[in-house]
Amino acid sequence: MRISADERLQGQLSDEHLAFALRAVRTAGYLIIESVLCEDLVAALRRAYDDLGRPKHVPDQAPFYDPQLIANPIAMQVMTALMGRKIFFSIYSFKCVDPDPGPPQIDPGAEVRGVHRDGNHLFPEYPHVLPVSGIYVDIPLVDFTSENGATRIWPGSHLIIDQPPDEIRFLPERARTMPSLQAAMPAGSLLVRDQRTWHAAAPNRSDQLRIMLDMGYFRAFQHYQERIRLAREIWEEIPGRERKLLRVVPED
Repeated sequence: MRISADERLQGQLSDEHLAFALRAVRTAGYLIIESVLCEDLVAALRRAYDDLGRPKHVPDQAPFYDPQLIANPIAMQVMTALMGRKIFFSIYSFKCVDPDPGPPQIDPGAEVRGVHRDGNHLFPEYPHVLPVSGIYVDIPLVDFTSENGATRIWPGSHLIIDQPPDEIRFLPERARTMPSLQAAMPAGSLLVRDQRTWHAAAPNRSDQLRIMLDMGYFRAFQHYQERIRLAREIWEEIPGRERKLLRVVPED
């Protein structure tokens, strides 16, 4: 979905775009909102990531706790419409796909290798699909293309409520029989997805690292983790609303 300059500036989707976004997440299990973050912020994130030696975990420092990331107003608008206002931030990490060494090889299983979902149905024994209770927001720090391994997604897979005895085998076998697509999008876009949606990192056939920020948000009743502790100087820079979302406290 492409948004207008005014929507980007105001941090608010139009009624028409919001209706489309909710329909997409509910029926397809995901939504791409293109080019939401400003180029300067994306560039600053890339520089900081490289300067820190390309860590796997997000460091407790600027610019990684910018409100445009952890509580992006457009992402929050969509998530609160889907899950209510009592939402908590829980998971924050980098997801990287290194270039595949050597020339491309034909591997019929490459596109489904590693297919998974980030969260199961709340009551998998119940024969009906319940509303979403966990949403992940991914922000690519480089353009995602078919060449560099843009995330492969299986639309509608969040509605599958089978209870296989061996999910590790079941998902790839079932995924081969289902249509999928790659989430190609410009850097700074938002990929909003139901935690139950099947997805996998596609092979990276480029010569550059493919990197994104990965954030998890959950309904309040599902959140059991301890509070996040940040250095006081970082904590003081986070606005009050975002502190509540993150459930952060300063380190003494």
